[in-house]
Amino acid sequence: MLATNEREIWRAYDAWGVIRVVEAGPYRFLCFGEELETEQACILIHRPDWVEYDYVQAMLMTGVFHSRPKRALVLGLGAGTLPRGLRRLLPELQMDVVELRGQVYEAAKQFFEFPEADPQMQIHVMDAVEFIHNAELDAYDLILADIYLEEGMASAQGTAAFLDQCNRLLKRDGIIVLNQWQRGQSGHPQNEELFKACYPGRYWLLPVEEGNVVVYAFPHQTPDAPSRQLVDAMRQAGRRMELPFGRLLSRLNIPSAQ
Repeated sequence: MLATNEREIWRAYDAWGVIRVVEAGPYRFLCFGEELETEQACILIHRPDWVEYDYVQAMLMTGVFHSRPKRALVLGLGAGTLPRGLRRLLPELQMDVVELRGQVYEAAKQFFEFPEADPQMQIHVMDAVEFIHNAELDAYDLILADIYLEEGMASAQGTAAFLDQCNRLLKRDGIIVLNQWQRGQSGHPQNEELFKACYPGRYWLLPVEEGNVVVYAFPHQTPDAPSRQLVDAMRQAGRRMELPFGRLLSRLNIPSAQ
């Protein structure tokens, strides 16, 4: 999305490379690396609550798929658009947010309207794999994983060990949603065999404009197909959030068990 009229307004370095904040037209971007294509997140400068990327909008829909989520774990902060969106969608939700890079957390607070303090949100600057191996079992209703570095999706997010540990942290009716790389334009994740093995007949797919696919997985029970009541609730939430949840829901793919 970045244009050639970009203007860099901040940068920092850490063990994983360079972190930049760039403005181009009405947008402000968080970028990992020097290339224009390394954008990780963006906001509209004049409307920072707007959720620009389809994949973030799709991940937020998890808060409607679950009937009464009370506690969520967000793995990967980026610019903070996902936890800020969850706060708007579910004002009473308790959140743990894990971010590997302290400078990313600083950029989110300084340039992307991420709150300095929220009594219902705890920020953990640490490795997500370490966090999930030490977190409380059966504690979360939702886990949202969006762990990316400059070179792409963190390798751990595509492993059975990562999914298995996340499953242990979820309650009986819990949902894990992951932002995954799409296989070409197929609408399926590159590593779909992993999801077939870990969640046979218990995962949904939603391909998004950015070329990724959002995976919703149900570790402990087989979900019913979206009911009319759920569709109505999704549209109502979309109107409240001013986001196209109804349009996105129409793309949902429910693979059959194999």
